[in-house]
Amino acid sequence: MQADRQSPSESAEISAALAADEAVEKAARKVRGRKAKTSDHQEAIIKLDELHPLAIETMIADFKHAQDAATVLGESIKAWAEKAGIQSSVLRKFIAARAGESFPDKKRDAMQLSLLFEEIGE
Repeated sequence: MQADRQSPSESAEISAALAADEAVEKAARKVRGRKAKTSDHQEAIIKLDELHPLAIETMIADFKHAQDAATVLGESIKAWAEKAGIQSSVLRKFIAARAGESFPDKKRDAMQLSLLFEEIGE
């Protein structure tokens, strides 16, 4: 049994080696899936040639379409809210909840708020 025991120096060496391995693995996990970045959190290698004129024009067109879509949505919500006699902000929240994944959460919040107004009041 005495032969299986490690000397304190061997134990310290093994602990140091394990700690070093763990530090290397932790650093590898931290970098995995990410590109190298500079101290100001920018990509280490900037490739301006990737931003060719067609890419720039495409992004500008996408930006304009997104702005137009937001305007159309706002006008649509306002018109339907007026027809229904409901506040447009309330209808917008409902549409956002239905379009997203938060519908059950928003429904629960609305029911609890309604309960507070009905039971507690002013």
